[in-house]
Amino acid sequence: MKVVSLLIAIQLFCLIPSFACECPPLKPFDKEYTSQFDLIFLGTVDSVSPCDKQAKAIFRVEKLFKGKSFEIAEVYFDCSTSCQMNFAKGEQWIMYTNYAKYGIPEVDFCSRSRRKFTSDSLDYFIATHMLNFEQEEAQLKDMLGIKTTLQENDAYLQHELIKPKGYTLLWLLGISFVLLFVALWFFKAFKK
Repeated sequence: MKVVSLLIAIQLFCLIPSFACECPPLKPFDKEYTSQFDLIFLGTVDSVSPCDKQAKAIFRVEKLFKGKSFEIAEVYFDCSTSCQMNFAKGEQWIMYTNYAKYGIPEVDFCSRSRRKFTSDSLDYFIATHMLNFEQEEAQLKDMLGIKTTLQENDAYLQHELIKPKGYTLLWLLGISFVLLFVALWFFKAFKK
């Protein structure tokens, strides 16, 4: 009887769906790979907001490799699903992010973002990245160089971060023209 109940328990356990986060294999680390990200930087976590499906980590940007950012950058991340990320104050990270809406950087678990560990023996990223933290930092510097962060008096440049991407720009232009023609039609209809 115990064997039968054990077999039933095993079968039921196998029917429970897996909720682990699955990521596609990382592509080779080269300039083409880095082109898929809007903002790449090395920074230290200053603070982390409480989790409400999404949270934000405030980073002090130490080295900016790609994109435009102020010295203090807010990065949004998933904190509630199986693909959640965890940040803690004082941790140093290499961040690979894309702008979500309105120029706000967002990082996901499957990006190449990685934390610096005190010892290479603790760094589980070496198995997937094939480089330790310092080697990846040096390779980013060689490939992309180091950019300067924006200053507070460069606030007008922040609007460059708000450009819509891809088809979003075409949709916005199309909707604008439709609304313009509707407004002209109403103007002509009520002018008579």
